[in-house]
Amino acid sequence: MLARASDTADQSVISLADSASNFGDHVGDEFDEVETIEITVLKFPKNLPIPFCPEGIDRESWAKAFQEATVYLIGTAHFR
Repeated sequence: MLARASDTADQSVISLADSASNFGDHVGDEFDEVETIEITVLKFPKNLPIPFCPEGIDRESWAKAFQEATVYLIGTAHFR
């Protein structure tokens, strides 16, 4: 199976992100060392307007999706 150009590009982006992370700084030298994992919870900011609703989508459910959206960032790798 031949790799497509987009597959190669995706791998390059992932490799770049991996090499830019400081994940190794958070991995202990011993297997019994455990770092406390930080969890960050993100919600859509209330001070920003909700993006324009595309045609054909119910405006109330569109707005509700943004108001209720939650993203959980879990882990110890940090990208700068």
